[in-house]
Amino acid sequence: MKNKPLRGSLFGLLAKNYLLFTLTLLAIAGSVFVLWNVWLGSLYQPADWGAALSDPALYAGSYDQLLRYTGRSGSSFAVYDTAGTRVYASADGFDAAYTAEEMACIPVYGDSSMVDAYELPSNGQPRYLFIRHQYRTDGTTALEAVMILDQDYQVVFGGFENGKRSYTPREFQLLDGRHSDGSYLSRHQFVNDDGQAYILLLRDAVIDSDAYYQRYNASWRIWLLVIPLYLAAAGLFIWWLKNKIGRPLQRLNDAVSAQAEGRMSRVGDCGGTWEIRRIGESFDRFSERLAESEAERWRLDEAARSLSRTSPMISRPPSPSSPAISAPSVTARSPRSRRSGICGPSRPRRKP
Repeated sequence: MKNKPLRGSLFGLLAKNYLLFTLTLLAIAGSVFVLWNVWLGSLYQPADWGAALSDPALYAGSYDQLLRYTGRSGSSFAVYDTAGTRVYASADGFDAAYTAEEMACIPVYGDSSMVDAYELPSNGQPRYLFIRHQYRTDGTTALEAVMILDQDYQVVFGGFENGKRSYTPREFQLLDGRHSDGSYLSRHQFVNDDGQAYILLLRDAVIDSDAYYQRYNASWRIWLLVIPLYLAAAGLFIWWLKNKIGRPLQRLNDAVSAQAEGRMSRVGDCGGTWEIRRIGESFDRFSERLAESEAERWRLDEAARSLSRTSPMISRPPSPSSPAISAPSVTARSPRSRRSGICGPSRPRRKP
């Protein structure tokens, strides 16, 4: 039987599996690294207020649908009517109402201006400096206005363009957009689908440095996913190698065991690498030759048995009970005949 060209050696199979297993481990490490980055990004994901302002749910009054834009940094929002009364709040911490002057002190969302507040050193009389900057598109800043307040929040120098000369303690807290809990406040006015005006108050939470490092240090636990993923990949490759090598070898072993017990067996296409398949083909040829030899021996034995049935005298040895062929008898010689030389020449007599 002519051997077919076989592909896939044992060395090639092991080398390919080693490379695939290495690439799988690299893929696992890369996937866990991506998950780790996504996890960190989700912990400190800021609110997407731009998407919230363009969502039709805002104008339809479905404020709960806007919660997906608040991120995971603790940001929240609230809706107030034109009288300053709170209509909806996504989280606690919002005041129940604001006056018109208090609401005017809150910076407008998306405005290019920002107010910075500083406490000036003085002789027992605190002074507060407010500077309004305008951020330009080219990355530079421009000074818009400067205002200094005394301990009673009265304007002693400068002022903003609204001409206000005194502030209440609550207005003072809202001038730079800072809330009492450290978050940054901004406002946006909109008109809903019914034509009613509302004010959306946006609160951006400030990430605490201690909380940041605490969450960062706790994020290493996601790397524990490498252990079950590694075990799963190793088990998968072991199972695959068992099918490629273990099963063909078991099939060969079963065929050899059957042959040893006197049962004719063939391996056939056992699969596996070309070395195992060649062993299987060689075993099948050996089985065929052995079967032919056994058939020839059986034919000869059958012919001998047939011949013994037709010619028993030739094939059967003499029985011990049958009479033996006797040898020719020798007649007893008389003394005379011995003397007369019948059995041989006689010796001459000696003369006296």
